[in-house]
Amino acid sequence: MLTREMASPDGDPEVGATVDVAFRVAFDQASVGMVVASSSGHFISANHALGEMLGYPAESLAGLHFSEITHPDEVATGMETMRSLASGHLDAARWEKRYVHRDGHTVWVKLSVVPVWGVDGEVKYFVAEMEDVTALREAEAAHEASEDRFRHAFETAAAGVALVSVSDGRLLRVNPAGCAMLGYTEGELQALTIQDVTAPEDREESMARFRRVVTGEVPTSRARLRYLRKDGSTAHSIVSTALMRDLDGRPLHLVANVVDISEQIEAQEELSAMLASKDEFIASVSHELRTPLSAVVGFAQLLRSEMSSFSREEQMEMLERISEQSADLTNIVEDLLVAARADRGTLNVARVRVDLRAQAEQVLESMGSGSTRVSIRGEGPEAVADPVRVRQIVRNLVSNALRWGGDEVRILVEPGESTVRMIVADNGSGIPPEERERIFEPFHRARESHELAASVGLGLAVSSQLAVLMGGELGYRHESGMSIFELTLPGADRERP
Repeated sequence: MLTREMASPDGDPEVGATVDVAFRVAFDQASVGMVVASSSGHFISANHALGEMLGYPAESLAGLHFSEITHPDEVATGMETMRSLASGHLDAARWEKRYVHRDGHTVWVKLSVVPVWGVDGEVKYFVAEMEDVTALREAEAAHEASEDRFRHAFETAAAGVALVSVSDGRLLRVNPAGCAMLGYTEGELQALTIQDVTAPEDREESMARFRRVVTGEVPTSRARLRYLRKDGSTAHSIVSTALMRDLDGRPLHLVANVVDISEQIEAQEELSAMLASKDEFIASVSHELRTPLSAVVGFAQLLRSEMSSFSREEQMEMLERISEQSADLTNIVEDLLVAARADRGTLNVARVRVDLRAQAEQVLESMGSGSTRVSIRGEGPEAVADPVRVRQIVRNLVSNALRWGGDEVRILVEPGESTVRMIVADNGSGIPPEERERIFEPFHRARESHELAASVGLGLAVSSQLAVLMGGELGYRHESGMSIFELTLPGADRERP
């Protein structure tokens, strides 16, 4: 309590005498901390609010210099401000300052200091008012930390994040992942709305969800939507949206988290296509196997049950058909086994000197009467390849030409610059243009006709794989009325040791 009898630590009795009763009441009952300090900075008197603020009995603060309870980093500023007030350069001073609580923690205060002048023109004392703003500063620090965390999460998020205006759907901010997903810069996107980047098919649903979240009908929304990239392509996405409000509860902006699932969608579509293709493949294999099997079983049963009723020539013809159909079965099974081993990466090929014409002649001889309309010409140098796999490729190409091609089938062997080429051509209508890019894909089925069901398509895929494994390639083209498959292999004379 201030009294008229109190004196300053400087020994000036005027200080106590100038304090009237009204000031004493206001001083003691103030809800904020108050202190009267001498011109030297020593506390003359402090009220109870200040004592509670700093953890001291109010009486014990009298006589202390302000620097004794001031945070060390604030002392110099306090001294400089006191000198400016005493010199008249400042009429009053207001700033935020840190004090040290009795238990050691920091107390932030909003400090207001005014000087009281004596009749001699000298500062007699200072009156200071201190409002505790520690909680406010801590809240601001927590808010800043939260902002920093959000900013970091926003910038580094792997998924796209956008802040959207609640009034018109304009894109306020878009993080780097969102920009990369859509192919725009953030500046370009800020000139657009969510409607502008939403696929036309999904705009109605997108706006309906936008309105439900903005109006508070639902707290959040999650949907699968399509967006338009800058290059015109479509990005499939899972979008989660939530409304952010300010401290007064008013809508601030919409936060949209966008996860690009385009790759997953493409993988699902590819898997579905593969499953459908394999289903077709199984059906085709069943047909391919059933045809020769039916012939083998049928002729074998006839020979077993009615052999005596057939002439010698008829019996030999049946046995030849059984042999031919059995060879077809063997070839189909061989293609299946090669395809399976190639998929597992366990298929190996030999690399020896091979005469391609001799291999082609051997294949035609093994095919019997079915190959009588195939002509072969040309002489090429030896290639480096696996003779077994070369014959497998030739068999597939010739069988394909005989089955699907025209009435003229040719085989040509000729040298390349550092390779040997074998061409299998026929004068048929050729493979439709829309199928040419896919004929070497596993399980791709060739065209159907009224006479024959679609072929397995595995033979061409296997032949292409074998060509690559032997260091060559297998290609297709249609020109001058001819359907042409061209096998290219490394030439033996040009092969590096």
